[in-house]
Amino acid sequence: MKPWKTIPPSSNKIPAEAEAYNNRGNLLCDLGREEEALADYEQAIINRPDYAEGYINRAIVLKALGRIGEAREDYQRAISINPDLRGVMEI
Repeated sequence: MKPWKTIPPSSNKIPAEAEAYNNRGNLLCDLGREEEALADYEQAIINRPDYAEGYINRAIVLKALGRIGEAREDYQRAISINPDLRGVMEI
């Protein structure tokens, strides 16, 4: 079984699952599967709306997909949650 297939989709907000979705998103991104990674980052944020790392990772993918305005919004949200992330990326 492929590792990214082991986490079932969820419509429930479960904060503990946010990191799992984020990690799977990172794996998918590494495989060049940005759209799938984007969906996992979105699920991570749904499960834990204060998850700055999820916003940063989604911003990185959005930027790569040319969706600069959305990337900028996610970056701003991430640094509003965790100011230490300021300067992590340029948009």
